[in-house]
Amino acid sequence: PDNYISTLFMDVNGDIWLGTVNGGLARYQRELDRFVVLPGVLQGSVYGMVGDGGNGIWVATQAGLEHISLEGKVLERLRHDPRQPDSLPDSRVQAVLLSNDGWLWVGTYRGVVRRPVLEKGSGGFRPLDLNAPSIPAALANHRASAAAPTLLSAASAGAGAGPGHEQPPVWRLYQDSGERVWIGTGTRGAYWIERGGTQAHALAPVGKGETSTDYVDSFAETGDGRLWVGTYGQGILELSLNQVQAGQPVPQRRI
Repeated sequence: PDNYISTLFMDVNGDIWLGTVNGGLARYQRELDRFVVLPGVLQGSVYGMVGDGGNGIWVATQAGLEHISLEGKVLERLRHDPRQPDSLPDSRVQAVLLSNDGWLWVGTYRGVVRRPVLEKGSGGFRPLDLNAPSIPAALANHRASAAAPTLLSAASAGAGAGPGHEQPPVWRLYQDSGERVWIGTGTRGAYWIERGGTQAHALAPVGKGETSTDYVDSFAETGDGRLWVGTYGQGILELSLNQVQAGQPVPQRRI
């Protein structure tokens, strides 16, 4: 339906789903060797997909969050509702994650929210406050060898934030093997939250006066317990997951 591919997803049956920038959502029909656009599913920009733990998919789109069956039937269609404070904070949804403890995480242009995946209806979303400086801007001026570690501290998010505080756009959600959820933003770098936690922590430069407005849009964990953080314009940052603790320096290097 479109040559601009934004996301790919394989469902529990092994079928491939395709999200595009302009052509909406399509499923690959192996027997016919073609992609078929699904009727009834919202068309436009699709930025992320995740299985619902059964026979459905959550789809992050530019116009809201779609819950569809594997047959393409729309089960739920969630939007921001200004009359409902616990609805999505913004209908522009960039990322979606189903964590192992049964929470549905949704990244929007105005922050990240979550709710138990079994909840139904348009509400029930709990926001996480992302209000701390984050990682990698200081690394842009880092002139040491790329192999040299850079110490970054994990600072608690939320200090000084109040109701209605503007939240950063969230581009990526990822869960590591230790069940932390990582949050990549478009203006404040990366955050993480422990399993069952209620407070987000930002990875911040150690140096005084250093701030960051970085764009983090990908995460990947290696087999030896290291996390790669993909940034827009500053390469890859690598850290050891067993050294990630709130309030402690996190050895990290730029690749």
